[in-house]
Amino acid sequence: DDSGPINVVSAAPYFSSYPLVTDYLKSGLYRWGGDAKTYKAEGPYIELVTSPNNPDGFLRQSVVNSSKGILIHDLAYYWPQYTPITS
Repeated sequence: DDSGPINVVSAAPYFSSYPLVTDYLKSGLYRWGGDAKTYKAEGPYIELVTSPNNPDGFLRQSVVNSSKGILIHDLAYYWPQYTPITS
């Protein structure tokens, strides 16, 4: 039974407000789960994928390899007129 809060993760380096906003809302539905690169997906999770990434500017894809996850793509910095989008 996966009745506990869902972990929210993102690959480091990630936008510094992700953990703050996730935990600030104090929802019983989710909690900050940390770095997606080291996360062990044993249940449902939410992965935040920022591409191009803030703060390093690299194009990103999801890193957690599990069918139980939900991906949220943060495209706030997806400005092709300023950033070369190659893929």
